[in-house]
Amino acid sequence: MHIMWKTGLAFLGVLLVAWLAWIQLSKQDSLLDEVVDSSDSHMLHKDVGNLGDGAVTDQGSAQTAIEVRMLSELDRLKTVNGESAGQAVIQDLFSWLRNEESLAVASAIESVLLSRVDGFAFGRFSPSANGFLDTYPTFRTALLDILEELDPGRAVAVGKDILNTSASADEWAISLRTLSKHASVPEDKRFLESKVSELLEMGAWLEEPSFGYLHAFDAAVAGGQLSGIARLGELVANPPNRAIAHAATISVDRFFQIHASVGTDYLVRTPEFLENEPGFRATLVARVNPMDVEGINLVENYLENQSISGAEKRTFISSFPNFNSTYSHNLITGSLLYSRSDMRERSIAAYDRMSSWLAENQYPEFEDEIASAVNRLASIWKL
Repeated sequence: MHIMWKTGLAFLGVLLVAWLAWIQLSKQDSLLDEVVDSSDSHMLHKDVGNLGDGAVTDQGSAQTAIEVRMLSELDRLKTVNGESAGQAVIQDLFSWLRNEESLAVASAIESVLLSRVDGFAFGRFSPSANGFLDTYPTFRTALLDILEELDPGRAVAVGKDILNTSASADEWAISLRTLSKHASVPEDKRFLESKVSELLEMGAWLEEPSFGYLHAFDAAVAGGQLSGIARLGELVANPPNRAIAHAATISVDRFFQIHASVGTDYLVRTPEFLENEPGFRATLVARVNPMDVEGINLVENYLENQSISGAEKRTFISSFPNFNSTYSHNLITGSLLYSRSDMRERSIAAYDRMSSWLAENQYPEFEDEIASAVNRLASIWKL
């Protein structure tokens, strides 16, 4: 919503905004401790540098007014206690931010985030179905969320700053989500991959993981990077605590649901991956889509790999195709729940492939298990 100035009051209005800004900023003692230098301030206004002088003035005035009001909301947040009251302040903040002029709002949010001011909002770090949070632990996590909603490109720039400077796992989690969804240039994608690797090596966060840190593992799954799956496998095998073990196990499984061929290829080439979890490893390979020619070729490489035990391969045959899934709301990836028609199509493809193995006597040592799997699929789907 553009601020409409009457001609005769324009000068007075600018003075009033400046006076209000001075009053508000004088209350922010914490802001004085972490003030942004003049080079950062110059950077924040680069988007309006090519406009006329009048437009720059109006844009700057609008941004200043929004910043003042945001800081007032932060002061209000600091006076409340409990999740209900804290989240009510955040929702009020979101309500009016969504009705302001978008360019000025995004610039104002960026400016406040870079100032490092913050306050508790008492919410749990809890993603909703679309990856944005349902409730917010802090003022800053709320601002990061709505900035991505309003201006993803600017959110990527802020996210990179967060990942270079912040000691908050919650802020890292949101920033990794932003880059996973919106990083488009190769430089930003390489930066994201390096930060995902860094995340999974954070000693203090691994020892005492927050909800935000555990949810951030989704960034290692979404992109399908082998560095991510390798490290997650290490955390499954040697977790520092039960929370990390659970999060890493769920993340590895989701990786194979989304990138089954990538994961299976890595597993076949790297037999030490999850070598102490053969049953789990077999069910991961069983996630390969039997309608995918490349995936089936990888499955046959797996069955022919002499470093993999016969017991593990039998578990694979009895699990194939694997449709089991955990339902959860994640920062980046969705829960993969197959429709009945999808499951039927894949099951018929698996039935046909395993029937051909029997006909060609391709795996004589597993003949009984393959025959049992074929009969199982025929019975379930009336084939």
